[in-house]
Amino acid sequence: MRCMGRFFVGEKFLMNDQHGAARIFQGMVVLQADHRYDRMGTEYLATGEMFDEIPEGEMAPLYDVVVDEADGSVQFLREREDGQAGTNAPRG
Repeated sequence: MRCMGRFFVGEKFLMNDQHGAARIFQGMVVLQADHRYDRMGTEYLATGEMFDEIPEGEMAPLYDVVVDEADGSVQFLREREDGQAGTNAPRG
């Protein structure tokens, strides 16, 4: 089993907040990055302890990234099976 997850980061955030973007990617290894023109950003597949463990061969779950501007903390919130975000305990 591996700790893996998928998440999306908008183009404007990457361009306007390089320090915030650096905090998002801290402590992970990005395995794949797919630019999504339809969403104006990039979807990443990464491995790191901020993600839940998944069985070998299972698709990595999708997470919402939450950056707290006040203290600079980053949380990864795993989406539920029905696609609703932020329903599981924060990771990271």
